[in-house]
Amino acid sequence: MNNFYHIQHLNNQLTAIKSLTGEIMYLLKGTHSALLIDTCLGVGNLREVVEKETHLPLKVIITHGHVDHAMGAPLFDEVYMNHLDDDLYRLSSPLSERIGYIEANIGGDWRNADYVPPKDPAQYHALHDGDVFDLGDLHAEVYQLVGHTQGIVVVLVPELRLLITGDAANKSVFMFSEECSSISEYRDNLLEVAHKLKGRYDMCYMMHHEMEAPKTLLEDVAEVCTDILKGNVDHVPFMFMGQHYEIAKAVNQTFDRLDGKFGNIVYRQDHVK
Repeated sequence: MNNFYHIQHLNNQLTAIKSLTGEIMYLLKGTHSALLIDTCLGVGNLREVVEKETHLPLKVIITHGHVDHAMGAPLFDEVYMNHLDDDLYRLSSPLSERIGYIEANIGGDWRNADYVPPKDPAQYHALHDGDVFDLGDLHAEVYQLVGHTQGIVVVLVPELRLLITGDAANKSVFMFSEECSSISEYRDNLLEVAHKLKGRYDMCYMMHHEMEAPKTLLEDVAEVCTDILKGNVDHVPFMFMGQHYEIAKAVNQTFDRLDGKFGNIVYRQDHVK
């Protein structure tokens, strides 16, 4: 099942690991240790894939507890996650959740795939806002950005002038689940982190399908939040896993905004304020 993953070397210090279902994980390689950011669905032996890329001592960060980001974590020895997402992680752990996610995204029958057995997240190390991972010539700084989930984090790599935003901010942030903040709270958190990290990065990397986003991504998504609060939206119907939601700004088939701007939000009308 390791053909579930595809490697893309971005530079000597950064590798993208892409899954068949479109998730993107990032492997940072410093002079004395390495850091894997996210672990996908727990399909196949992700550890074997990573160990082909580096023999350095490895730590793992889970950006948040959703099924498509955290379920490969039990394969690794030293894992960190924000424990505000522990309950969410547990809800994501059943095999049926993983099978349903894969089949909904790429079709086929995945019931007999090689899945990683779940692990209780209380066994992972705690990940906090402001934590710094020293990899030698690279550092990974962790910042909590509550919105998509309560425990979600972004990762700044100052030496690469890179902010890995993951699902905390992207071209179609899902903000409709019970674990999400309100749109107004999310906007405030986006602007707070953007202000805190202002001038420290030149690019943003996301974790679904496309990597690169403008360095203004946090501010761009905050602007969409403001438009939702003001009612300045296109009310595009959107169905996900049998439920009906709305996309704030009109998009094409690849979720690019028709107005040429970047960043978007999928949300519920009853979860705005």
